[in-house]
Amino acid sequence: ISAISEKPSVLGKRVEIGFKHRPKTPFSRENTMLRQSALGPIQSDIEAAIKELLRDDARYTLTEMRSRYRESLVVPVKVFFTQSEPEMGFSKNISEAGVCVITQHPVAEDAILDLEIYRLNDVPIRISSNARWCRPFGQSYYMSGWKFMHMRRRS
Repeated sequence: ISAISEKPSVLGKRVEIGFKHRPKTPFSRENTMLRQSALGPIQSDIEAAIKELLRDDARYTLTEMRSRYRESLVVPVKVFFTQSEPEMGFSKNISEAGVCVITQHPVAEDAILDLEIYRLNDVPIRISSNARWCRPFGQSYYMSGWKFMHMRRRS
């Protein structure tokens, strides 16, 4: 899938915007995400820190065992726990098969729960999902991988 368009920049130069599906290669995201902008030079210490964050993410992505390619997507996700109140989190990436969600509380592996994935300016979708794994993410969060099972009908 490719959706590319060109628009003049503020300096009169043409710049490419849009997205392309690319094969997964180590560190390919940093080249896409760290293009020089028309707003001025990038500070070298900030650039180095951001490149290291992207390298960490690329290394993590290479260790995942995926049956399908996942697109980066950051949207609110509500996890409906059976024994407590729902918790808001955020997606990290998504495919037709599943989603990675970041929350403040751990999720039991093999739990079957509903996830409500929010959409921009539309009704969220609700999907019954199976928690395949959960691990700490930073100091105060947890990252969990979910396999989609079936859509829930809107009530």
